Amino acid sequence: MRGCRDDSAGLAAAARLTRLTRLAVCLDHMLSAGRTDAGWTALLSALPALRRLRLSFEQGVTDKTLAAIAALSTLEDLSLDRAYAVTDDGLGQLSRLGSLSALQLHETRGLTDAGLQQLAALEGLQVSLPSDLL
Repeated sequence: MRGCRDDSAGLAAAARLTRLTRLAVCLDHMLSAGRTDAGWTALLSALPALRRLRLSFEQGVTDKTLAAIAALSTLEDLSLDRAYAVTDDGLGQLSRLGSLSALQLHETRGLTDAGLQQLAALEGLQVSLPSDLL
């Protein structure tokens, strides 16, 4: 699934790949607006072996989506780009991911230093931040 386009069929197919370890989804803002928390939760719960997840231009990614991500016990690398609905509360959910070693946050407008403090217990976590949080 390359490029920023609607590939709902591709995501449905990915949900059947239960041993999938890497997934990158990039949709422009008009196409991602139809994605829901329930859809993300269903997809992510079907992919328990994910180690790397990249979500770009995803307006449908919210704090509830991060709760589903936090259930991915093998996740090591997470990238959220333009996930505008994510807040500090959602970010705190990721503190349950003991295996998380890399987190990239780009243009995620609802985050503050307080949200990042919730991740302090994750030893060895490297965080890449937007310039307004540096």
